[in-house]
Amino acid sequence: MKKINLLLVLMFLANTPALADEVDEFKRGCDSGNEVSCFNLGLMYYDGTSVKQDDFKAAKYYQKACGLDNGNGCSNLGLMYSDGAGVKQDYFKAAEYFQKACGLDIGIGCSNLGVMYKNGTSFKQDYFKAVEYYQKACWLDYGNGCSNLGYAYHLGEGIKQDYFKAVEYYQKACGLDSGRGCSDLGFMYEDGKGVRQSNTKALEYYGKACDLKSQSGCKNYAKRKDKSLGVRWWQGLF
Repeated sequence: MKKINLLLVLMFLANTPALADEVDEFKRGCDSGNEVSCFNLGLMYYDGTSVKQDDFKAAKYYQKACGLDNGNGCSNLGLMYSDGAGVKQDYFKAAEYFQKACGLDIGIGCSNLGVMYKNGTSFKQDYFKAVEYYQKACWLDYGNGCSNLGYAYHLGEGIKQDYFKAVEYYQKACGLDSGRGCSDLGFMYEDGKGVRQSNTKALEYYGKACDLKSQSGCKNYAKRKDKSLGVRWWQGLF
């Protein structure tokens, strides 16, 4: 089966030093049914932080976290099934866990599910369903979900084509630090679609996209900067 093209982001702990004694603490917490402890263990084994890297153990702890209704655990487990990391690759299982994550209001789960509907992976291709999940992802302030929704409006897939709406959602995506949203917004300014044409604005958004590690943003910034436009790179769906 063709590998789906998803932008899948692991949710990492903030301001939590990865110390060896914390592993034992998290294990005790997980054994006691603390879903955050299970999720943290999954992250540590996935990343090899304070423990030997082990995808099988990462999947095990994400599964336990998900069973305790930790939405990020469900989303990361969906990623592992999509990639076949620590588990046998299974797009149907990936969709199942993205679905649960979305139901638990995890925006990335909703966005990834939308991409699966868009691509017809594990489901019958359904642009309308894709838009439905992008809308929820964006409502949950997941930037790449907003960018995907903008892309749907841009092309008129699953929704009436509307460049103004496309720009609106690319702007929201960029404001949420989605590099691809910024890059696609730059594209709209360069083409004058849904906005007044402005090479200055295009350069500004390509630059921000590049700062956010968007490959297309960096390429378009370089081409716009030296006024050697050539073929532009538009990232679109992910």
